Amino acid sequence: MLLASMQSIARFIQDHPYLAFYTILALFFLLVLGELRHAVEKRTLQRAWRQSVPPQSAAPLQPNAAPIPPAPPRKGSVSSTLAAVLGVGALLYVVPLLLQQQGQTVAGPIQSVLTSGTYRGEAAGALGNGEVVLSLNTQTVPPQAVLQTPLGSYSFEGQVTPESSGVFLSGELVGQSGVNWGKINAHITPMQVTGSVGRGPAQWALDLRR
Repeated sequence: MLLASMQSIARFIQDHPYLAFYTILALFFLLVLGELRHAVEKRTLQRAWRQSVPPQSAAPLQPNAAPIPPAPPRKGSVSSTLAAVLGVGALLYVVPLLLQQQGQTVAGPIQSVLTSGTYRGEAAGALGNGEVVLSLNTQTVPPQAVLQTPLGSYSFEGQVTPESSGVFLSGELVGQSGVNWGKINAHITPMQVTGSVGRGPAQWALDLRR
């Protein structure tokens, strides 16, 4: 169950790297705001404690009374914030990377044969939807892939990584005129293609079938 969950996280990060980056930034700002809030509360409590304590000269002498030490200040707030951010980054990047490498050792050449073919479906995004066709041939060196969209055809330039359930495409889409159209991150199984194409906020989610 844990392995399946981490693989799902790894797949989500590969498909949506910008969203993962923005999530880490949001967590970082939340941690910083929490530390600032704690510092303000601590300063307020210290100020109230100082105002409530009478001057030492006016206080009655109590030789047998043990002095009450003030509460020790909280240390390591900045280090704890950095540790939390690094922990979140490790959870979102390092562990999925290790799981991806583990999946590469499980995958075999049979998966590459099964994932070669033509997939048809829809690319959905905030800027509109459209029918697309992905033609893939993982038997060539280097592997070849062409994405046909309503805007034209684009060739794939990048890496094809074996996975336990198929292959993973990660690279650039280049048009016939040599113009870079964007990136593609797609998980390809013998029957389905899921992932994303585009660049930055202009991205489309792929849902293709053989």
